[in-house]
Amino acid sequence: MAAVQEKASQLYREIAQIPVATEGRIFRSGNGLYEVEVKWSQKDLERGNKVTFAKSYLVGRDPGSKKLSVLSSNSFQRDAASVSLECYSTCGKFRAVLMKGKSSKMESGAEPQQFIEIWDSSNLIKSFNVKEQFGKKHGKINDDDQFSSFQLSFDGSKLLYVAEKKVPDSIPYFKKKNNGDEDKGSEPKEMGTEYVYRQSWGEQLTTVINPIIVVLDIKTEECTVIDSPSNYSCGRARWVPDSTKELVYVGYDNEPLKLGFVYCFNRKSTLFCANVDTNVSTPLTDGTKYIFGLRFNGEPLYLLFIENDADLPYPHMSCARVRMVDWKTKKIETLVDLVDKSTNEGFTGVYAYSLPDRCWGDNDKMYFHDCQKSYREIMRLDVNTKSISCITSDTEKGAYAVFDVFDGLLLGRYANPAQPMKIFIAELPSSSDGFKDIDFCEIATTTVSISDNIKWEVLPLKREDSSGYPYEALFVSPRVVESLPPLIVLPHGGPHTSSIADFFVWTTCLVGLGYSIVFVNYNGSIGYGQDFIKSLLGNVGTLDVNDVQFAAESLVKRGSVDASRVFALGGSHGGFLSVHLVSQFPDFYKATFVRNPVINIASMRNETDIIDWTHSVTGLPYDPKVTPTPDQYSKMLEMSPIVHAHKIKGAVTLAVGAEDHRCPPSQARELYTLLHAQGKDVNMFLYPKDCHPLMSVDTDADCYMHCVLLFNKYS
Repeated sequence: MAAVQEKASQLYREIAQIPVATEGRIFRSGNGLYEVEVKWSQKDLERGNKVTFAKSYLVGRDPGSKKLSVLSSNSFQRDAASVSLECYSTCGKFRAVLMKGKSSKMESGAEPQQFIEIWDSSNLIKSFNVKEQFGKKHGKINDDDQFSSFQLSFDGSKLLYVAEKKVPDSIPYFKKKNNGDEDKGSEPKEMGTEYVYRQSWGEQLTTVINPIIVVLDIKTEECTVIDSPSNYSCGRARWVPDSTKELVYVGYDNEPLKLGFVYCFNRKSTLFCANVDTNVSTPLTDGTKYIFGLRFNGEPLYLLFIENDADLPYPHMSCARVRMVDWKTKKIETLVDLVDKSTNEGFTGVYAYSLPDRCWGDNDKMYFHDCQKSYREIMRLDVNTKSISCITSDTEKGAYAVFDVFDGLLLGRYANPAQPMKIFIAELPSSSDGFKDIDFCEIATTTVSISDNIKWEVLPLKREDSSGYPYEALFVSPRVVESLPPLIVLPHGGPHTSSIADFFVWTTCLVGLGYSIVFVNYNGSIGYGQDFIKSLLGNVGTLDVNDVQFAAESLVKRGSVDASRVFALGGSHGGFLSVHLVSQFPDFYKATFVRNPVINIASMRNETDIIDWTHSVTGLPYDPKVTPTPDQYSKMLEMSPIVHAHKIKGAVTLAVGAEDHRCPPSQARELYTLLHAQGKDVNMFLYPKDCHPLMSVDTDADCYMHCVLLFNKYS
């Protein structure tokens, strides 16, 4: 056990500390050269936090071959941990940064504040203390990935951002007065409102209550709050190109109640256009869809956006449409529609839930990355022909991502289960070609010592006894083994997400310890068409469970794994499936390690931030004004793993985030108390500061070690 613990910790220390590129940008550097800045994040296991830094690379063309090559890279790496958001003006002269920190004027022990910095090419021009200078207009600036915006106007004169709506200060009913009246000029205070409950947007957004759009005039140092309908939370704003007066934003409906927003792409919203001078917002859509990914382009000008259906109950992730607004007429048309059924080799639909800030090539072509079955590909959308295609090579499949598109160049990254991240730059392909015919200029590469001993493949699967669709599994295993390796069955969460052929820390470590792993894209996963997603609705606990079990049994039958050493590992809905597996097939599995699992859909229904999810996956109607019937609660319970838990024979370990609003700790506790009372082998670890992902540095490391030691004990 001690030797395994030592090897496991050494592997994790090596692999978890590999830097991960989070974003990148291309800049002109003169004389035909380009400066490429890449931002990196790296775990510091000693301090228990992440270090963020940026490196720049000088890229030019070889005089002989004319191919792109890296001429130099700087060794200076700046700590960027205090930078929350940053942006550049399209004229290229100015940069804005949202910082968090303390000033010398702040009292000792005070909470860090937000500061806006405005830079030109070499100097700090202005700095703003957000709370001191704009605290009477709005609250904290939002820097989350869901609502936030941070964009300079084309000339750098105005800054657009999202902040929390100002909440009047409150005073208690029984408070001693300071010599009678309050100070003259102080803000008005409301009595008895300090404990009023205000709905947030849920998991990881518990401080996001009512975001609003703000425009800062950098010269006058005055900010304007854009008037918007009171029933909307606003975000994802962008300037209309070459304008300091017009902007667009998305308003997400607060009514009838706010449901969890993170990982959920089915919240009703409206696309608005706002005039800064008149402070009037005009709706451009009917408010029935989920809208995101606003990007302007073209001459004449048009606005492209991505749209999901949002009629609840509806899958939280699904196939999307790409739509376009003719900016002159405001007429909206569909460029790419839903794909109901995917073919073996064809386009499977749009599932892109983020777009590069700059994504446009020549001739109205947009480049972005997207999930296509078990891979993440680079996609090209031709706005003029309404055609979309995958342009990455068939011979080097894996997980691509697009960071930036600028001046005919694309900056991105590539990885696969055996290869950590490679950063590359390439010239955009011609209309008829893909990247298979183009040389990638490799900017930076990360490596791991055991890469040569990792092999992987994507397995096509079809159950003859199922009404479901054919599906896939990603199988990762050691290349060289002395005997058949044990198998870890790892279904993804969601359930409407997918497992991609990417590089993952846990996967690499576990394969390095001799385990094989199967990731199953069961019916309900994204990347295979809309019908594939909707096939799971009303069938959780059976269709998904049997898909996953069939994948595991297929590997046993073909002689790839040791049938006497099979384990289950999963989180959220993957935890739901893992507990189903070890309870419905108790003789097949030796143990399971689950993270923030769904255990009882019926009891979770009134505790989770995504009440609609409990209706969607069980195939039940959802109306927030109506309490479910006893029969509906019964159906939720019948589909839950808790009803089979008494059959569990193997060991169970639960990892739980005390701050999880998605799958509350009571879910894991319900299983723990039942198994503990039955005298089963069960343990639970509660992480007091973690939420649903359990991804803080210390927590991830601790979970990994407990998982390894559990599986090793029963190997």
